[in-house]
Amino acid sequence: MSKKLPKQKAHNKSSDTTHDTTTSQEHIHPLWKRILIRCCFGIGTGIIVFLMLFGIANIVFAHSIYPRVVVGSRSVGQMTPASAQQKIAGDVDAFAKQKLVITTSSGASFSVTPKELGFEPDVQSTIADAYTVGRQTQWLASLYDLAGLFVQANRVPITGAYTQKSVDEYVGALAKQIDIQEKDATLTIDNGTIKPVDGAVGYRIDRIKLQEDIINALTTLTSKALTTTNIAQQPKVFVDGTESAKIKAREMMARTITLTYKEKKYTVDGDQIAQWIVFRAGLDKAPSGSGVNLEAQLNIEKVKAYVVTVAKQIDQDPIDAKLTIEGGKVTVFSQSRDGIKVDQDALSVALQKAIAGETDLAVTIPAKVTSSQVSSDKINELGINELIGEATTSFIRSTENRVHNIQTGSKYLNGQLIKPGAIYSVIESLGAIDGSTGYLPELVIKENKTIPEFGGGLCQVSTTLFRAALNAGLPITERQNHSWRISYYEPPVGLDATIYFPKPDLKIQNDTPGWILIQNSVDVEKSTITFQFYGTKDGRTSKITGPTLLYSIPAPDGEYADDPTLPAGEEKRIQAPHPGGKATATYQVFDKNGKLKNEQTFVSLYKASAAQYLRGTGPAQEAPTEE
Repeated sequence: MSKKLPKQKAHNKSSDTTHDTTTSQEHIHPLWKRILIRCCFGIGTGIIVFLMLFGIANIVFAHSIYPRVVVGSRSVGQMTPASAQQKIAGDVDAFAKQKLVITTSSGASFSVTPKELGFEPDVQSTIADAYTVGRQTQWLASLYDLAGLFVQANRVPITGAYTQKSVDEYVGALAKQIDIQEKDATLTIDNGTIKPVDGAVGYRIDRIKLQEDIINALTTLTSKALTTTNIAQQPKVFVDGTESAKIKAREMMARTITLTYKEKKYTVDGDQIAQWIVFRAGLDKAPSGSGVNLEAQLNIEKVKAYVVTVAKQIDQDPIDAKLTIEGGKVTVFSQSRDGIKVDQDALSVALQKAIAGETDLAVTIPAKVTSSQVSSDKINELGINELIGEATTSFIRSTENRVHNIQTGSKYLNGQLIKPGAIYSVIESLGAIDGSTGYLPELVIKENKTIPEFGGGLCQVSTTLFRAALNAGLPITERQNHSWRISYYEPPVGLDATIYFPKPDLKIQNDTPGWILIQNSVDVEKSTITFQFYGTKDGRTSKITGPTLLYSIPAPDGEYADDPTLPAGEEKRIQAPHPGGKATATYQVFDKNGKLKNEQTFVSLYKASAAQYLRGTGPAQEAPTEE
């Protein structure tokens, strides 16, 4: 008969297990609960106490600044804003009268006024900032401010204590006086001898720290002396790093370069090359490991400057052949010449390579030859075969200077050519109009007055050329009448053309099949000037209807001005009267079939101008007595 385990024993085991677990829970859980409860109670109590203090503080300091708030070097805690503002205003005034003193490590000192650093303090705004401490818009920020006051004072900076630009500029100017620039070891060339030059350590002030110190002094109203901090600056190149540059410089100076263009030769020797050599810090480490190697290089700008001097001796502009009409045929009276232009960039590169030993020592100067537009041996191809238009005007009663200027201007235009399709400008063709080009002062119309200027009378040249172009049937692309009616150009009224640098101008277009040659002649005895256009006739004809004077305006009464240099009662006319008016002329050009090719209307408006007189106010002259 088998034995059964007692039920009671099994029950006891189960009971023991249950008892152990329950005992463990009873010993652990209550401990954690007590700790959590105490922590929560402590934190809660702290928060409640802090909130109570916050509330009390708001009540106690409702009308004053919180304790431990500092403005400048003064504590303004527990002061009313008005009281604090008064105190700080006094501190600001006292500080503004002082100078900030900055000393260097060498003992030198510099002073600067707060005003020079942009000191424009706003005391009211500063106190407002101080009062805002603990009174932020966000209550958590206010709690943070107050909590911070328990740890340390809250320093409120002076509003408007400086401008960053003024501080930066002052520190920069100070650095220029204090800083010592480091110097790289280098080489010099003296009469072909290469000599070493030692380097030197430099020093620079710590700009960032000095700026921070200055700003702190201004925002805290602290006038104690400031001291600069110097930072040593080591050179990049030391003496041991100059050897390779010395070797390279010797090699360059040992070369002699020959530049050749046809029969012209230029020699670049060692003395010349020495003037172009410069020494600069390179990138490779020096043999000793201290610094980098010095490099011998060419000053490219100096090489280019030399190339310019060579090019000036070779370059020449192309010159067109000057033509004239003899016996009804076009002939050359001044030969054409081809142009030469040195390629300066290519020559500069070639010269540099030759000096560096990369190419041969003999360099052919690269240059481009440009042909003239009008070649002496091709005048028969220009189509200048016959007279296509001419005009003559009179300059009778002109002054000697006016006649001289007419002759001078005509000389510059004589023999000029207009290629097919081109627009001819009289102003551009005349060039400079001054004493250097042979002109004399003579009266011109300027700002409603006649005043003497160089070139007075050239409008006689442009007017005659204008009328010759009309007779040749050429398009007029730019023309302006005079401000006043001028007797030299009448009759007819309305076919004059004024010029004055740079505007107005007279411009004529060549729309004929060939080139046009301008010829002119001045007959001083007859007081006439004639312009002729030679080219190729294409059957065109021109017609001018008018000009018609639509209306006339009489000249106003004379105007007088006192002149103490003239005797009393004497009068002198310095400007003639000019009537005004409006004139029109219609210009038509027809082709060989009678079809209208071009039509232009020239409208001329003239102002009326009074005669100008000088009236003497000086001492009267005594009448001569008979003996």
